Amino acid sequence: AEPPKPTPPRLHEPHRTAVTPGIIPTSSAWGPFEAGRADELSSVDTSSLTAFVSTGGRLPVLMVTAKREKMILQSLSSLLSCRGITADDVLVVQDGSHQPTAAAARSLGVTVHQKPIGRLRGDGAMRIAQHYGYALKYALETAAPAAPGIIIVEDDFVFSPDFYEYFHAVAPVLEADPSLWLASAWNDNGNRHLARDPYALRRTRYFPGLGWLLPRAVWQKELRAAWPKQHWDHWMRSADRHRGRDVLHPEVARDYHVGVKGTFMDRSTHNKYFRYVGMQADAGFTWATERGDQALHSVANPLWTQSVAKAIAGATILKSVDEVTAFDSGAGLVLHSSTPAGDNADFRAISPFFGIWHEPERGAWEGLHIINWRSRSTVYLLHTSSPLVQYLGSQKQLLSSAVIPAQQFAARQRPADVGPQAASLRARTAAWLGGGGGGGVFGAPAAAAAWR
Repeated sequence: AEPPKPTPPRLHEPHRTAVTPGIIPTSSAWGPFEAGRADELSSVDTSSLTAFVSTGGRLPVLMVTAKREKMILQSLSSLLSCRGITADDVLVVQDGSHQPTAAAARSLGVTVHQKPIGRLRGDGAMRIAQHYGYALKYALETAAPAAPGIIIVEDDFVFSPDFYEYFHAVAPVLEADPSLWLASAWNDNGNRHLARDPYALRRTRYFPGLGWLLPRAVWQKELRAAWPKQHWDHWMRSADRHRGRDVLHPEVARDYHVGVKGTFMDRSTHNKYFRYVGMQADAGFTWATERGDQALHSVANPLWTQSVAKAIAGATILKSVDEVTAFDSGAGLVLHSSTPAGDNADFRAISPFFGIWHEPERGAWEGLHIINWRSRSTVYLLHTSSPLVQYLGSQKQLLSSAVIPAQQFAARQRPADVGPQAASLRARTAAWLGGGGGGGVFGAPAAAAAWR
C-alpha cells in the first residue's frame, strides 16, 4: 500500500509568541485561583487551546500532593525555574490538611487548595483515583473555569528548562489533529541510550502520564462523568478511553521522576524503570527554530504516518541477533511475533536487549518501537500483526522467515557501544550532580540522588 499523501495541517506557531511572565487572560468567569490575575491582560482568547496560547495565554499547572513537604518544596522549586512560568500559574491541590506540606508550597507563593480527606475508603489505588478526580474537577470547574486546558504534574518530579514552553508549543498540534487526544512530557522508553534528539516528537497509544496536558473538552465530554474509582492511569489506557487516538510525547523527556517511595513505588522499582530516563537539560533549547517548526508539523497526521511508513518501507530487514548487533548505519527493521502469553514472556526476552520496557504497549505506536541504535542508525522493532506491515511492499513475503525468535535475544546482551559514549555520559551527569548544570540529556539529576 502507498503511504498516505501529506496534507500539512495549518497550525499556529505559539512558540513564536513569548511565554511572558504576568500574561494571564481575563474573564468574568475566572474562579478563585485566577481572581488575583484578572486585570493583567484582557486580550487573550480562551475559546480554544490554539487561540489561547497564540494570543499570550499561559496554561495553568495543577500539582497533586498529599503529605511530602520536602518533596513538594523540591518539585515546586524546579517547576518555578522553568522558563516562562510564575507562581501565579501553579495550583496545588492537596489530599488532606498536612500543614507542613501546605506551608512548604505556600512559601513559594503558589495557591494551595486542601481537599477534606474525610473517612479513608479503599486501598491506595482508590484513594489516588479519588484525589485525582477531585483535583481535576476543582481545577477545571472551580479554580480555572475558563482555561481551555490544564497541565497536570505530581509532587515528585523535577523539570526541564523548557517544560512549560513545550506544552504551549504542542497544544495547537494536539487540538488540530483529531487522531491525538493528550500530550505528555514523558517517554516511557526514554532511557539515556535511546533519547537522542531534543526536538523529536513521537506518538504512542499507551498513556504515559507523568506530566500531561488535558484539554478541557476531553475532560468535559469524555472523562468527568466516567472517572474511575481506582487505577485511574490504567483506565486512561483502555480502548474505551483512547478510542484509537494517540498521545503526543517527546523523544527526550521534559521531566524526571525523583520519588523513590510511594503507594506503588519503591527504590527497586524506581531504579529499574525510571532511574536511567534522560531529561532535556539544555537551558538554551527553544522550540522557536526551523527544527522546532518541522518537528511540530511532522508529528501531526497524516505526515507522521507517512514518514513512518516511508522509513520502514526503506529499512533493511535484520534477520538475526548478529545482524542487529552489527548494524551501525541507516534504518534497520526487526520483526517479532511475541504474544502476551506467560505475562509477556516473549517480549520480556526481547526488551532487555534494546533497553525498553517489558510491556510491549509502552512507548509503542501501532505495534512499532522506534529505537535509536548507535549514533547513526535507527532500529524499527515491529510486530508482525501491526497495520504498518502493509507498507513493507515486496518485503512482506519475508515476514515469516525474517522473524527473530525471542529467545535468541534473551541469550545476548545489548552491544556496549549502543547509545551515547559512556565516558561522555558520565561526565555530563557528574557535572549536573556537582551543580554545574550541564546541558543536553542527563539521567539522574542531583535532586534524584538526594532521594536514593
